[in-house]
Amino acid sequence: MSSHTNRTALITGGTGVLGQSVVRHFLTQGARVHVPWVNQKEVRRLEEYLADDFAQVHLHQIDVTQEDAVENWVREIVRDAGGLDVLANIVGGYVYASLEQTDLATWRKMIDTNATSAFVCCRAAARAMREQKRGRIINVTAMPAVGRGAANMSAYAASKAAVLNLTQSLAAELLPHGITVNAIAPTVIDT
Repeated sequence: MSSHTNRTALITGGTGVLGQSVVRHFLTQGARVHVPWVNQKEVRRLEEYLADDFAQVHLHQIDVTQEDAVENWVREIVRDAGGLDVLANIVGGYVYASLEQTDLATWRKMIDTNATSAFVCCRAAARAMREQKRGRIINVTAMPAVGRGAANMSAYAASKAAVLNLTQSLAAELLPHGITVNAIAPTVIDT
């Protein structure tokens, strides 16, 4: 198991169930962990989950689908921490609905929550990582995006497929700059 001592990690979705485990992992490995949040209830759940370790988390109230807010947030962290080592894009949403039940607002919410957030955060992080000639980006996609979609998941699967293709494109583009970009594709997570 590698150590993340004195490394800086940004973990979007760090207040969610999967994100909490990732936050704990990085904290136990000695990283400085930054977590954006929009829902106070989820922050309280993270605090309960981490107990005493919660005091080590740097929380930032920010919507990660907003480009200007993310750009400023990442610049501030890089300035204060002296760099950025890891971006874990875990934030996401899920909708189970047939095509007829999926309205345009739901479609747009899935695209923004899953794909736009990953794009905006990758873009901001990549700028910092290129300057330092190193970095790691991890995106979360989903099995329906890797396979052949799934019934009653058109908006979700399409948004996660966008994340998968974004990851593959950035992996090729950023590797010459010392930045690796990978994705994990979980199936159902029992929350």
